[in-house]
Order: sequence, then structure tokens, then C-alpha cells
Amino acid sequence: MAAALEPFVRLRAKLDASLSGSRLAKDRAAEALTKVMIPEALDYPA
Repeated sequence: MAAALEPFVRLRAKLDASLSGSRLAKDRAAEALTKVMIPEALDYPA
């Protein structure tokens, strides 16, 4: 029984690792966006 589940367990571990990396990248992107400064455009055409 355990031998039959081994391919699934291996794929599941790869998936979990991929999703973990994706989550970390999303968190880094969100952190970077909080530091973006957009200057006020005082000479913006009316």
C-alpha cells in the first residue's frame, strides 16, 4: 500500500515546495509595493 502512494507523496512534496516559493515571492512583492513613493504631480494639467 505505501509503495503505491510513493509517487503521489513525491509529487505532493514538489507541489508544496513550489507553492511555498510562490508565497514567499508574493510576500516580497507586497513588501516592495509598500515602499513605492509616487510624487504628487503639482503641474498636472487640469
